Amino acid sequence: MDNGTYDERKVKLPQKEIQLDSIYRKKPVYDFLKRAFDIICSFIALVILLPVFLIISIIISCGDRQGKPFFVQKRCGKNGREFKFYKFRTMCVNAEQQLESLKSRNGLRKLKRAF
Repeated sequence: MDNGTYDERKVKLPQKEIQLDSIYRKKPVYDFLKRAFDIICSFIALVILLPVFLIISIIISCGDRQGKPFFVQKRCGKNGREFKFYKFRTMCVNAEQQLESLKSRNGLRKLKRAF
């Protein structure tokens, strides 16, 4: 009787051991060239976009003189290494300090996971 459930006896897949070392082997020349390409392209983009960044920071500074135009946040990167992430401030100056009070005023309930 088939009631639409999965039955292990019906499907037989060949078991094959995969060597992860062969898939993710070290490629030092490729890694170096890729890193160099990334740095060069990032530098070129930064030089081209620098006037736009300056205009945006001036607009943010003129609109709200209380804080800095950039927001700095610590983020977790590759291998758990922390780094500083810079972005334009699009919120009020003390948004992180107001977070807890705003959470308590939020009318939404936390969703419970189904599993």
